[in-house]
Amino acid sequence: MSKGKQITLNSTDNTNPIRVWQALCGSAHLVKLATVVITILEIVANQAGCECTFSRTKIEESDHGNRLSLDKMETGTKVYLRFGSEHDDYDLLNDQNDEDPSERGCALVSTPVGWRKSGLVMQRLQNRVPAWTLMTLRVWFSEADKPLKRKPSRQVMEEEEILMQQLADDAEDAGPDDGGIEIGSEDKYSE
Repeated sequence: MSKGKQITLNSTDNTNPIRVWQALCGSAHLVKLATVVITILEIVANQAGCECTFSRTKIEESDHGNRLSLDKMETGTKVYLRFGSEHDDYDLLNDQNDEDPSERGCALVSTPVGWRKSGLVMQRLQNRVPAWTLMTLRVWFSEADKPLKRKPSRQVMEEEEILMQQLADDAEDAGPDDGGIEIGSEDKYSE
């Protein structure tokens, strides 16, 4: 390979390793190696592209996303990618340890700078604690000494008792329900 061709190759395809290995296929002793490497790179590039596409597709291909114009969809994609870059800036990694189900999906920090950033985020969240969480048990249970319900006054209870007694007396004085004749107690035993 000449120096001029190498500069041209690097300036046009500096981010595509497949093109570099395709250029190396010209050497007789590198043909087999280059074809294996190209095959592996195509599989990896295809897989990475599919994963990126599928993760964006969830957002872009929703019912709401189908009604968006191309400009709004492009803006949404840029925002989505910006969030991903912010996670990279915070040095957050996906949890690869799936042994403990409670740890799944947790973000892991891999550098001291990431630890400091996550510590600051936790301090900010702790400062936003609602006031009710700072109450003591004495305050929470101070109302337990107070009666929960007011008892009705004795006069109301007596009036209700009198009404219930009158209803019971009226029910006793009523005749039989099936239309039978009521026999008095003195008529029952006389012959």
